[in-house]
Amino acid sequence: MDLQDALTAGRFFDEVSLSVKKIVFASFPGLTEEEREEIDQDVKLKLLKMAARGKKIANPRSYIWKMVYSTALDIITRRSRALCLDDVVKTQRTALAAHVDTLSPEHLFEEKELLSLVEASIVALPPRRQTAVLLHLQGLGLEEIATYIGESLNAARHLLYRGLDAVKQELEAAYGKARRDRERAKEPGPRLEWKRT
Repeated sequence: MDLQDALTAGRFFDEVSLSVKKIVFASFPGLTEEEREEIDQDVKLKLLKMAARGKKIANPRSYIWKMVYSTALDIITRRSRALCLDDVVKTQRTALAAHVDTLSPEHLFEEKELLSLVEASIVALPPRRQTAVLLHLQGLGLEEIATYIGESLNAARHLLYRGLDAVKQELEAAYGKARRDRERAKEPGPRLEWKRT
């Protein structure tokens, strides 16, 4: 890169930073200074990666606007505490039970049974699927899961979705069995007839 290209790129990134700051101030006034800086750096990094790959952007303003919004939403999402399955299992309280005190004992028992069933179905998964599902439940995204397990993004997606599908099928089978058991319990038994002698 010669000096002229460097100066042009520098001016371009200064303009991008200015646009990013305007969008963030107008649309996300509650973000901290660090979060604003993170968005600015993230957008510039994405643009550099696209330029390195030789990709062309038809409408740069619209593309930058979309990147700012998606990055800001990611940051806001990270603010909320992810529900850690290990914490739920240790406390034996579901998120619902922690916030609602007026639930019936039957409902609380069903919630506890459901949690146990989910835990058992996750433990029954093959190790890599189990890891992907547990990381997902702790709030990690697909890219982070892929990095953690050392797989490509597509492989991580495949492991996660197959694991979630297996857990879902296990829950549906258990729900179907419980429903059939309830229906059988409601059926009247054989009637006793009294004979006069």
